[in-house]
Amino acid sequence: MEIEWKNMGKQGYMSGPVRKVTVPADSNWSSTLADYIRNNDKPLIESCDKVLRGYEDELLPCESVAEVMDVLGLLSDIPDSTAFMTELISSMP
Repeated sequence: MEIEWKNMGKQGYMSGPVRKVTVPADSNWSSTLADYIRNNDKPLIESCDKVLRGYEDELLPCESVAEVMDVLGLLSDIPDSTAFMTELISSMP
């Protein structure tokens, strides 16, 4: 399974490793996730290794916020990354 970075931006990095977790209506999400992790440690480790390799190969070399947005596939949602970051930082207390 290859990670598609173009879809990772909106979903988050860890959605790949835990995307197969389904929570029954009568169950607690945290205990269901704990059971999944307990019973699927090897596939999770392999999936996390892929996420780390993708981060190292695709995101770490980025030299600008615009390049990060492009790698993550967010340019369609955030076309002006500089204005977005300026607005984001100025909104912080």
